[in-house]
Amino acid sequence: MQSRNGSDLTPAFPDLAAAARDLPEAMVLGGECVVVSDSRLDFSALQARARRRGVGARAAAVEHPAHLVVFDVLELAGRSLLAEPYRSRRETLVGLFEHGVLADRFSLCPATTDRDTALAWLDPAWGGSVSKE
Repeated sequence: MQSRNGSDLTPAFPDLAAAARDLPEAMVLGGECVVVSDSRLDFSALQARARRRGVGARAAAVEHPAHLVVFDVLELAGRSLLAEPYRSRRETLVGLFEHGVLADRFSLCPATTDRDTALAWLDPAWGGSVSKE
């Protein structure tokens, strides 16, 4: 696991690292780590998890499990998909979820090309300020 700036997050998220090791084939995914508490995303719990290592990280994984919300597949079975259009990569990613390759700790990030649907997904404070034209 690697952060946007290249930091190794694997020791902080042993639960996600184990889920990745259990995948039937090697892949590079684009996504966001999340921790859910009381049915809401808990950014402070996520930050606390990112700072832990060793026994502390393993304990935190039990107390506040992490999930990866996946929005892209960049490499699959040793083959780079970066030259492919996003629409094609998205179809591949959806297929990985439909066939159960990605499950449990992995969630598919919703996507739409419908403007009204996208506006409805936005926080009401943002959606109210976005022009519908």
